[in-house]
Amino acid sequence: REIHSDGPVWVAALALDPSIMKSAAGLNGARALTTLVYWAPEAEDIASMLALPEGLYASAWGGKLVIRGDFPDLWPLKQAIAPVISSLTGGQLPRVWAI
Repeated sequence: REIHSDGPVWVAALALDPSIMKSAAGLNGARALTTLVYWAPEAEDIASMLALPEGLYASAWGGKLVIRGDFPDLWPLKQAIAPVISSLTGGQLPRVWAI
């Protein structure tokens, strides 16, 4: 995926080889992954205020906040990331998350 604004802001390529997906260096059996990129001048300040649930990890630099996580399946991923998205968007979740 790519995010652009007068040039690339975020570019992430992910290629998973099935042979490494079960290793600790790979996904260690996780079946659900998330990457959330928040791009704003205050991203680093927001990162320091976020209380991330277990399984989510954040990095912030240069106006970007990147939150990643891996979970055994989709339900625990949604439970972990939904409150984070809600706090970043002022309580609004994407419509697809209502399903």
